[in-house]
Amino acid sequence: MRNCRRARAVCCVLSLFTCCAPAGAQIALGKLNDFQDLTTQNWGQGPFSPVPSIVIANGGPTGSGDAFLENISTGNSGAGGRQALFNANDWVGNFTTTGVIRVDAQLVNLGQTALSMRIGIEDVNGTRYVSTNSVTLAADAQWHSLSFGVTPPDLSLDRGFESSDQALATVTAFRFMSASNPTFQGDVTASTLGIDNIHAVPEPGMGLLALMSAAGVSRRPRKI
Repeated sequence: MRNCRRARAVCCVLSLFTCCAPAGAQIALGKLNDFQDLTTQNWGQGPFSPVPSIVIANGGPTGSGDAFLENISTGNSGAGGRQALFNANDWVGNFTTTGVIRVDAQLVNLGQTALSMRIGIEDVNGTRYVSTNSVTLAADAQWHSLSFGVTPPDLSLDRGFESSDQALATVTAFRFMSASNPTFQGDVTASTLGIDNIHAVPEPGMGLLALMSAAGVSRRPRKI
């Protein structure tokens, strides 16, 4: 009976962890942005972009009623010309101690040219790291599930002097961008990107450990 109660407690917290992780605050295990509240959830371009990111109420990965974020780049020089969007509000903090090892997302390329998608981080001292390897997103108007590693072996230095371990401990901005080479700014390109279900994925085993702790599940010595 006691084991059943513990199992139910873990399942209950697991459900909360995977489905209802906070949309606000700093980076956290299981953090998910699905845009179903029809807000950008603090993702977007810079303040001077002529084409700010917007939420589309329908047409996400599951179709009607599934909202997603649309980001348009003009391909012109200046603000809004590059396919990049960032969050400097709540995808920040210490990625290492929270156990986040990758960020998954569903993306669709609604433009005419294939994109080379990467992630980038900037830390409190301005040091920047980006994905060493890009993931090609074909211009096929189909949703694709992509995964981006956010551990030191996954990242290349773009600017600054701090190690990737140091940068991951003090992230002040997190971004997605299309970049043919591992550069933080990304390429100047005319494109339309859809993105949904941005998810902070924990190190294997660490998420369950946190859940068990939250549920008060622990080993106790048996009384003899």
